[in-house]
Amino acid sequence: MNKEQDEIKRDANVHSWLYGVGLTGVISGIGYIFTPLEIPIRLIVSALIFLLLLFPIVKLVFYFISSGLRCKVCNASYSIQLIDTKREFLSAIPRSKTQNQAVVGGDTRGPHYGKQIIIKSTWTEERYKITNVYSCVNCGNTYDTQRMETRKQGYSSTKLYR
Repeated sequence: MNKEQDEIKRDANVHSWLYGVGLTGVISGIGYIFTPLEIPIRLIVSALIFLLLLFPIVKLVFYFISSGLRCKVCNASYSIQLIDTKREFLSAIPRSKTQNQAVVGGDTRGPHYGKQIIIKSTWTEERYKITNVYSCVNCGNTYDTQRMETRKQGYSSTKLYR
């Protein structure tokens, strides 16, 4: 493997460890919550779950990450890298939404007691076409992927009482 492939493999390894530790932490946290014993035993069970599942989950995540890094033309491993991202603006559509909330009540009688809360929200929905261009560091083959992205811009809301 050349220098670029080693760097791509190192990045995949770092990401697999980050995602693997996070995923294993979530699983051991769920184990902590559902263990019906005292706190010291729950901590021990959670630590055992974490230690037993950490390496298999990191390997599984690394397998999924590295499966997309193999060139389809020359079959070189750890050779695909992102070389360019193009963002093309498609449209901007103004949107609004009105939500009826509960009636104001409670122990204190204020100026809005007994009135309906209405929340009016406005924003602009922007659509983009995003094109990612990838290249193989071994053979130079390039390909691209396209996806659509929608963003909320300029969100504001006001609370009314009726």
